[in-house]
Amino acid sequence: MQLYEALKTVISMRQIRLQGIAIATPGQPKNRYPDLTVLRPDHPDQMRSLGQAAITLDIAPPLLVVEMVSPGADNHRRDYIDTRNQYEGRGIPEDWIVDPERSQVTVLSLRAQGYAEQVFQGDAPLQSPTFPTLTLTAAAILG
Repeated sequence: MQLYEALKTVISMRQIRLQGIAIATPGQPKNRYPDLTVLRPDHPDQMRSLGQAAITLDIAPPLLVVEMVSPGADNHRRDYIDTRNQYEGRGIPEDWIVDPERSQVTVLSLRAQGYAEQVFQGDAPLQSPTFPTLTLTAAAILG
């Protein structure tokens, strides 16, 4: 919720979705359901006109997806490897992996050669290429 509140200060709340939105991805599984998704400004109207609550492969990818890592090796593998690879393949500009167990937030930013990774902990301010005016720390997200 901290992240949701912070994002509302830099973008329209119409663009922020907490869970429940499907994002079509290459590979298996065919859909992912991030814990938080930031849509492009035109997505809400596009989805409404299509009568769906999903970002299909024929719609541009969302701006940002956020995954909260649950405890356990399988969950870590899924979020740090499987989901990350699918989001990268889908062309999602930013993927944040929030890991309470490791007390860190990993910000993945899409580049021509793939995702570049930055890890943030404590009171270090997050650096988001998509939302450069967002002022948030890993501690605030994890708190």
